[in-house]
Amino acid sequence: MGGNHAFRARPRKIAAGAPAVDVRLNARAEDEGGEGFNRPSQFLRHLPNLALSFQAAYAAPFIMMSQNRQAAIDRAAAMNDDATNAEAELEIELLPQKLDMLRETEVSELIRVIRRLESRLPAQPEPTPNA
Repeated sequence: MGGNHAFRARPRKIAAGAPAVDVRLNARAEDEGGEGFNRPSQFLRHLPNLALSFQAAYAAPFIMMSQNRQAAIDRAAAMNDDATNAEAELEIELLPQKLDMLRETEVSELIRVIRRLESRLPAQPEPTPNA
């Protein structure tokens, strides 16, 4: 987690090496008759920037891996949504056909029941006209 070891070690080496280089440059300036460490603010002003840069460089792989993981989760969810939507679309397309079949079945069943009931009724005499 956090990227490969070489990628994670690079900012550590830079963070450890930058103050050493700064100290060496200040010592050289002192040897050449310059002010060197007489102005500690010159050295210290870089430390917060260095600390923040180190923190950002160290956290970047974790952040990127988290984003990649979230993107993979989002892709899987989107694919699942697409599959569900395709299934629902097929069901909706078949729904009118299913309703028609159900109506036909119910109508034929009702006709069969009516005929059966008609067969049970006694025969009615034909009405004669009164005139």
